[in-house]
Amino acid sequence: MQDTALAPPRARKTAQRRMRGARVVLLCLAMGACGRIGFDARDSGVAGTDADTLPGSCRLDFAPGVALRGFASAYSVAVGKLDVDDVLDLVVTNRGTNTVSVMLGQGDETFLMATEYGTGAAPRYVAVGDVNGDTVQDLVVVNDNSNDVDVLLGRGDGTFSPRTSQATDSRPVFVALARLDSDSALDVVTANFGSTTVSVLLGNGDGTLAPRVDYEVGATPAGVVIGNFDGDLSLDLAVANFGEASISLLRGNGDGTFGPQTQFPTDTNPLVIAADDLNGDDKQDLITPNFGSTTVSVLLGHGDGTFQPRVDFEVGAEPSGVAVEDLDGDRFMDFAVTSSFGDEVSVWLGSGDGSFSRAGVYPTGRRGFTVAAGDLSGDGIPDLVISNEIEGSVSILLGRCEP
Repeated sequence: MQDTALAPPRARKTAQRRMRGARVVLLCLAMGACGRIGFDARDSGVAGTDADTLPGSCRLDFAPGVALRGFASAYSVAVGKLDVDDVLDLVVTNRGTNTVSVMLGQGDETFLMATEYGTGAAPRYVAVGDVNGDTVQDLVVVNDNSNDVDVLLGRGDGTFSPRTSQATDSRPVFVALARLDSDSALDVVTANFGSTTVSVLLGNGDGTLAPRVDYEVGATPAGVVIGNFDGDLSLDLAVANFGEASISLLRGNGDGTFGPQTQFPTDTNPLVIAADDLNGDDKQDLITPNFGSTTVSVLLGHGDGTFQPRVDFEVGAEPSGVAVEDLDGDRFMDFAVTSSFGDEVSVWLGSGDGSFSRAGVYPTGRRGFTVAAGDLSGDGIPDLVISNEIEGSVSILLGRCEP
């Protein structure tokens, strides 16, 4: 099997992420990184490229990199530093074989051969984070057909222990990690596509999870992101409701429990969701690709748990994954979105006020489903990585930044 890659989006600056409560990438995955995959929302440390390392605002373009093949329906990919070096490594979920593939990065967009680990039935998304407090990154996987979440504890050398599992509600399809209560343990949230709930599983700090508590959201929730959306320092949940064309916001109480949902409209079939400060006001905003339309919806936050009415951007048929990142080094957040029906990814540059303009469209493999951003080549410029579900492959697009 060949290696594959996908990186979750990074925040603008680490200090600013901590001030704002950061966000899960996220990847949204998906998603990448769609959403932010595998980060602690109070002290994020997600692997990838910090915008501080970019050479300043530039003319952005992407060049085709390696195409990595041989996966059994590469549904999602996550990135993290899984061994002792300072290089990004990759994890892919293989729905066709009920495994995840781990590939250690070489820092030049290439990876060692994959090692596979067993999961539950039909793994969808994987998150990377330190679940047992040993400073080593672990894997958390949601399994669509077995209705559970797996924890694979990392050994620090890029290998992992066999999975342990905990039940969720019906058909978990997305997972996010953060510290939701007052202890130091990472907690787990899953979006359950076969129900109207998200499941919250508080971490015990030793790699095990407490039994789930379910919270009502909208119909067929497909994605969840964790952030501080109301300014009270407690982390909240924002959920993409695929079956209701809406986002549910659940305000956190700071003890791992959440209040009732408030809904905000999106376009048709929001699939994943990401959060970041898109207009420079130090408040968390939301962005979601709408699989049943040709748009992404941007909802700018007021910082009090409410949002402005959505603004939709036309991006292409069946948008399925989104990555949020400062791609061109101007310190304004940009995004890349996959159009899975069109086998393409489009790049949109932010103006700093919550508006965006399309900068380019690039081909992917067949059914490019999720996208994320991270510096895979070690040049300080974010690259794009797309998982191509039908091909069982991953496309890498290398970022080029010219002054």
